[in-house]
Amino acid sequence: MLTACNSNSSKTPTDSTLQAQTAMDADSTHIRSRAIALPELITLNGLSLTKADVYVSDFINNPSVYKSATSIWFSKAYVNTIKKMLEKEGADGIRIYFAKHSNGHNIAIVSTREIGTTHQDYFEHSDPFLKTPDAIGVVNYTTGNGATLYDRSPNCPINDNCNASYDHYLSCSEAAARVKNFTNDKFVTTSEWFDIGLLDNLCKELDSTDGADGIRIYYARNTNPRKNTHGFVITTTKTSGSNSGIHEDYYTCSSRFRDLDNGEQCPTNCNGVTWPKPE
Repeated sequence: MLTACNSNSSKTPTDSTLQAQTAMDADSTHIRSRAIALPELITLNGLSLTKADVYVSDFINNPSVYKSATSIWFSKAYVNTIKKMLEKEGADGIRIYFAKHSNGHNIAIVSTREIGTTHQDYFEHSDPFLKTPDAIGVVNYTTGNGATLYDRSPNCPINDNCNASYDHYLSCSEAAARVKNFTNDKFVTTSEWFDIGLLDNLCKELDSTDGADGIRIYYARNTNPRKNTHGFVITTTKTSGSNSGIHEDYYTCSSRFRDLDNGEQCPTNCNGVTWPKPE
């Protein structure tokens, strides 16, 4: 079922990490303060809700044609840690938003919970991992550094389709075509939701492959002109030889590519989003 975009009037883009509580001593002669650590309002890639609000709102209000290649790399530790954290929190998936940072485009990754038929964003997390460099990821605005879907001829498997039964499987050649296609028009999509099974399958793939070290999330655009939607392509990566700074995409029939429009995209489906497309 497709639903209309609804604004989230309850959103309060403020950081709240400590709350002062008071407790009477046993003899009731004085009051002492003690700090109680509360969940912080933060995205899964280390942005305070305040910053995320600025960055995502800036993108939505200025969705112009963007010419630079954009991909963001996250470590294997990130994928494993986020998966475990979200399972403990009862999450049902993640929502990835396009965002504009002060130094270029990026993303905001947000956790979601199922409320009725809605995948509702939430930002309350207490895991200190979200304050580490692994959580922030590494953004790249070039076609190098292992981002081989930008190559003229990516090293795709001979049997590119692989007869994969995995949900939302995307062939290597189609993934490359969508990555190269994303700059052709103004952005229409503002975010895309994926179920938590995405993280589960990525963890299994990374754990079962020698040298696998993380994932890369590309800006991309559907090659089907009737759909005309932007979104994300996700690949798994390996350390490139002796150069630990190069995280190279790898493509096998076991590796997984996430299709652009098999998640839930806003503005087509904005149920549960924090930042809907403006009227």
